[in-house]
Amino acid sequence: MDDEAGVRQSVRASLSKAGYDVDEAEDPEAGTSLVKSGENLPALSAMVLDLNLPKINEIFVFPYFRSQFPSLPVIVSSGSKVLKRSAK
Repeated sequence: MDDEAGVRQSVRASLSKAGYDVDEAEDPEAGTSLVKSGENLPALSAMVLDLNLPKINEIFVFPYFRSQFPSLPVIVSSGSKVLKRSAK
């Protein structure tokens, strides 16, 4: 789950090359629908989750998925840069 199509494509390519089937979602609403639909939940091995998603505070994304799918491993990623102020 990532809002950037390029990141989703890159993750899909890497995981597909490793032999995994990959479903993608651009936001938490789409991700929740995808996971809850059909036979997806029993077949899921893990979820790759971007912390910086639009429309939702990222602090709530991980706990929400952990509460809804407690046995599903979640790999948290972020492309954000952390800027530190240099000590003077």
